[in-house]
Amino acid sequence: MADADAPEFLALERIEPYTAYLERRRTHRTKQRGVGPIQGARLAPAPKGAELVVYRSGAHEFPGWLLRPGERSEEPARERRPGVVYLHNDFALTTLSYRNAKPLREAGFVVFLPTLRAENGNPGDFELLLGEVDDAKAAARWLADHPLVDDRRVYVIGHSIGGAIAALLSLHPDLPAQRTASVGGIYRARTFASWARGTSTRRLIRFDPMDKSEVTMRLLGPNVRDMAHPHIAYAGRDDRRDRRYARDVARLAGRHDAPYTAVLVDGAHMSSIRPAIRHFIDIIEADASRSSH
Repeated sequence: MADADAPEFLALERIEPYTAYLERRRTHRTKQRGVGPIQGARLAPAPKGAELVVYRSGAHEFPGWLLRPGERSEEPARERRPGVVYLHNDFALTTLSYRNAKPLREAGFVVFLPTLRAENGNPGDFELLLGEVDDAKAAARWLADHPLVDDRRVYVIGHSIGGAIAALLSLHPDLPAQRTASVGGIYRARTFASWARGTSTRRLIRFDPMDKSEVTMRLLGPNVRDMAHPHIAYAGRDDRRDRRYARDVARLAGRHDAPYTAVLVDGAHMSSIRPAIRHFIDIIEADASRSSH
């Protein structure tokens, strides 16, 4: 039996008897093994074509980059456009994410790349897929309120850890988004246990990876029956784990008729982001076409 299906990991993903995700989320108090930032380097100056902005999440204000539609960021938009929150990979916003998100702007969308708590020199404690989800939701609300954005056409897409955040956002009915998407962002309980053992990744796990209450707060799979927004899980054909985990959750979602779709695209974990972005642009444009009829 493969590690991902080992009984101890499967048990960590079962909620019996089932209690709604948001009900558990409201009462959950994470047992942190450490506090403070995960990454301390401050956000670099906004690259050409991006504008430095600030949004509020709870008691804090965090910076991010706004990409306006058009060839030049100073070009005024003549009508409200779809807005897309792009949640970066790794644990800091860098120009790599800016380059990956540019096709969304070139397609005519307003794009927001937020930083989150405890990264890029931001205040707060790193929680890994808990408080960071609240920050991402606040970023989506900020974008929906932007004067350039049609608040009926807001989307969220994330890459890697940002994709895991986007997946969890699909469980929040008050998220102002039509749909969310992840690229290599579907995790299983095995992921956290593996990271806790890794020399370079153990710093990411500040909770007990064998504590069911902690694990199920941070995974979409055990909570798919509570999905409130459609989610597309992109996985690169060349990444066996991403591909498998996306399909694993698709099977779980199918049992509950949850609005989850696994889509395979070319590439591996890092290189799959561009083809996934192209497919997501098609989805956004198809949504617009349907709403206009």
